[in-house]
Amino acid sequence: MTNNVPSDLNQYVRSEVPGLQYIAVTADRVLFEYAGGWADIQGTKAMTFDTTLMAYSMTKTFTAVAILQLAEQRKLSLAT
Repeated sequence: MTNNVPSDLNQYVRSEVPGLQYIAVTADRVLFEYAGGWADIQGTKAMTFDTTLMAYSMTKTFTAVAILQLAEQRKLSLAT
């Protein structure tokens, strides 16, 4: 992981999105975490690690990608 990540994320929040949360992990530890910008579009509530974000149906896509990656690594079988 490069040292540019915090400044890159800060720049992204300033120019592209109101706020974001980002975390990079391995199986056993957190490598990096970031929360910045605003939790609301009006810019009155800061984004924190405790801010709840609505992912809605996107979690299905994330889960499918994780399952396919595990299958590719032969850590999970897709056979029923």
